[in-house]
Amino acid sequence: MVGDGSVSPEFAEIAGPSHAEGVYAPMAQTPETIPGANDWIESYKKKYGTAPGPYSNQSYDAVRLAAEAITQAGGTGSAGVLAALEMMDGFQLFSGPLKFTLEHTLANGGFQILVVKDGAFTLQDTLT
Repeated sequence: MVGDGSVSPEFAEIAGPSHAEGVYAPMAQTPETIPGANDWIESYKKKYGTAPGPYSNQSYDAVRLAAEAITQAGGTGSAGVLAALEMMDGFQLFSGPLKFTLEHTLANGGFQILVVKDGAFTLQDTLT
């Protein structure tokens, strides 16, 4: 088992096929494990000249959410932005609909378990 920082195409190359195969990595949802993300991944590659990293979709969602909350609040004042965020339950993010608990934490974390198969990390299970 490795930490999320090891999830990259280079892992299997560095570790070697016999050591990498079957290695597990728990981590947040990655772009290639999101259903229907292929177009987004290809657009990302075309624009930036490289594949999106394991946290690219979360960064994308965070910026979209912040921009929408600021737009709805009519500015960047913290009270207005917080109030707007509280009203955005169900807002469609790239990784799925936004859902908050009563404690203002995410209801659906999008965590998953990846495993190396044939030299690449692949989805083993989701932990939603």
